[in-house]
Amino acid sequence: MAVIDLDAIRIISLEERTDRREQSTSEFQKAVDAGIFPDIKPEFVNRLKPAGSLWPASFSGHRGYYQATCEHIRILEELFQNKKDLALILEDDFVFTKSFFDHFETFWQEIQTDAPDWLALFLGGTDQNGRSPIKGTTQVALNKGSTRSHAYIVNRAGMWRLYDHLFCDRRVVDWSYVNMMSSDACCYSPSKEWYVETRESWSNNRQCIAKYGS
Repeated sequence: MAVIDLDAIRIISLEERTDRREQSTSEFQKAVDAGIFPDIKPEFVNRLKPAGSLWPASFSGHRGYYQATCEHIRILEELFQNKKDLALILEDDFVFTKSFFDHFETFWQEIQTDAPDWLALFLGGTDQNGRSPIKGTTQVALNKGSTRSHAYIVNRAGMWRLYDHLFCDRRVVDWSYVNMMSSDACCYSPSKEWYVETRESWSNNRQCIAKYGS
């Protein structure tokens, strides 16, 4: 039996990036083999390409990041419509750290007992406004704002809250989440080492900036 009973896994990945899809499948299997995640098939979600796309001038970021943000919005819509209760959303350059395998079970147990108001659990990132450890826990911290949206778990109430904020904030997805966390959202993260990092590899978004500008 898995540590956490996810009922959906979505991985954002361009269809032509077969290299990343293979790496993502292999990386996710490590968590299944460790008994952390259930053995259900992740669904790859292919976001629209920047070329030829509509791109609102009011959006604070270039068109590649706009498409990525739209993909997160679409995923939240789909999860809610299909009555999913507990989902993991990943971007295809995710890599689990040693701390994930060592401490996730304790982290999840402490979330249930000491942070029952949680809406989203951000498993990796770069701190902007810091994390405040929750008293009485060893692994859980309130996330006051971190960039990166490559790995997070969301419950049903969180799907609505994150969706609403992305819709209203009109910023790049991870910076939008920073704004949300620094206000009133109940987002938590590991209190010490992050559980998910990003893999260094060729980036379509960076190429998009070079080609289309910001």
